[in-house]
Amino acid sequence: MADPSKLHPADEVTPEGRRQFLRCAAVTGASALVPASLLSACAAAMSFQGVVADGRVRVPADQLAQIEEDAGLLVNAPGLQEKIWLIRSEGEWLAIGAECSHLSCQVRPRGGFIACKCHGSTFILDGRVVRGPATEPLRRYAVKDIAADVEIEIR
Repeated sequence: MADPSKLHPADEVTPEGRRQFLRCAAVTGASALVPASLLSACAAAMSFQGVVADGRVRVPADQLAQIEEDAGLLVNAPGLQEKIWLIRSEGEWLAIGAECSHLSCQVRPRGGFIACKCHGSTFILDGRVVRGPATEPLRRYAVKDIAADVEIEIR
């Protein structure tokens, strides 16, 4: 500890100053511990605004080209019952409902799975539950390749 006779009056340590320092250090330390996965949940998802025609939504090739393996494009269109994740996995297209079967929170593909941020349910990319509290799979939609585009069947 410093010799009090050698301290400048402005350097005097008070209980209030010590508490303020500890509070600031705690907040700074806690914010440094926020995992990157939580930050990625805040990142904007790629999305596509489509149109339902004859019970289908067509996603054009230029949109498909942006989807990385095991990642998705959030498809929305007026008249859809729910938004739909179009996911590329092992060279196939999967169309999976974006609402968790537990309490209808929005799910999101992440790291080879689909996760619900509300209560932690986890699904395989084909929509099957691997961890609850959800007990029912996510809704699956039929997908057709039409030339370079993809159509999601809504019926």
